[in-house]
Amino acid sequence: MTVEQQKQQRDSVTPIAPPILPRVAQGDDLAVKECLRRYGRLVYSIVWRFTKDPRDAEDACQDIFVALWRSASAFDPARGTEATFVAMIARRRLVDRQRTTATRPIPQIDPEPEPSHSAMETYVDARIAVAALDECSADQKRVITLAAFHGMTHEEIATELSMPLGTVKSHYARAIARVRRALTNREETS
Repeated sequence: MTVEQQKQQRDSVTPIAPPILPRVAQGDDLAVKECLRRYGRLVYSIVWRFTKDPRDAEDACQDIFVALWRSASAFDPARGTEATFVAMIARRRLVDRQRTTATRPIPQIDPEPEPSHSAMETYVDARIAVAALDECSADQKRVITLAAFHGMTHEEIATELSMPLGTVKSHYARAIARVRRALTNREETS
């Protein structure tokens, strides 16, 4: 069987999911969750090749998804697959992170480092945070989405949503407080 025949067979068996990044670029909350579910393993596997430190890997994954949400509108299906775009963003951010850390002085190591989260604990924490955000009002969700995934300031969000600045700040604070409470309750029951 030729390489082309193998590719055709694989493509005919594997269902192709519709692109999620255009919806992410529009601020769709469900698309953001789907993006995390769809590409979380891909991003984590790329990150793990660059670093073996679980704490650094978690920070890198978060950094990559923020960069992905900010650049989701740049995805062009004519130039490649969505997974390729995600992998490219991941690699670029990881290279940037390596350059940044290479120029920083090495910090002193604490005699008793904090225990790091396992991948499963991180997954559970993420699920708890998503569940807490699901309990927020629609306005709170919009504010958090624009702040966290699009990097907008409170002032920009107020303008975008035609909402008073104080209301934007209140929605943001309440949503963040809800997530913190949910995560704190998890830690207390663990």
